[in-house]
Amino acid sequence: AFPFLPLYGYVGGRTVILYQGKNVGKAFQDGKKRRFVFRRCSFSFPDIGMYGILGDSGSGKSTLLSLLSGLSKPDEGRIFFAGKSLDSLNEGGVSKFRNQDIGIVFQHYNLLNGFTCYENVILPSLLHGEEQKKKAIGLLEAVGLIRKKDQDVATLSGGEKQRVSICRALINSPKALLCDEPTGALDKANAIHVMEILKKLSASRLILLVSHDKELIAPYLDGALFLPSGKIEEYGNG
Repeated sequence: AFPFLPLYGYVGGRTVILYQGKNVGKAFQDGKKRRFVFRRCSFSFPDIGMYGILGDSGSGKSTLLSLLSGLSKPDEGRIFFAGKSLDSLNEGGVSKFRNQDIGIVFQHYNLLNGFTCYENVILPSLLHGEEQKKKAIGLLEAVGLIRKKDQDVATLSGGEKQRVSICRALINSPKALLCDEPTGALDKANAIHVMEILKKLSASRLILLVSHDKELIAPYLDGALFLPSGKIEEYGNG
């Protein structure tokens, strides 16, 4: 069972904080009114470990992940990454942040059909020298797909596609992986396989995982943010 214990700023027994949110709020226009999905939310995540972002449908999980990825900006408060406010980044800075500092894993893979596994992995690479080529091959080998590196991703199973997408997210050695329902389109066996891969990766970087399936992911988590009724409560094993 996953023990939900209050943290309030001290996460997973570590003091090296990678992400920090201070009084964060996000609103959407609802007719003439502005409706907040959440507000006055403060949280922190360390530089390694696996942490869930949990809550019912509509609670703002994917909205928060969008803020953490720099895709959108909060309407209240600030989010910091490695001590630097994401609000302060211009368009070029956000692109650099998303390409170098974080990797994103999506529920429906977002791979390019007609391209091989290897080509999908190497595509976001900042450099295309021999070292990066070796790294792409090494990543595919690590997730058990080396024999399919030259196979069109359109021919892969769902679990294989998600493993390719994880490799793609890792090609630039990001400090954090943001995963939006990465097991949502998978059967149980493949979902467990993907969770085991992510857990191993969390030994050397931060993994943030949005999911509605607490039962599946709870055994792998070091802590979690739970979003009930429009606010964030922080939990973990610390």
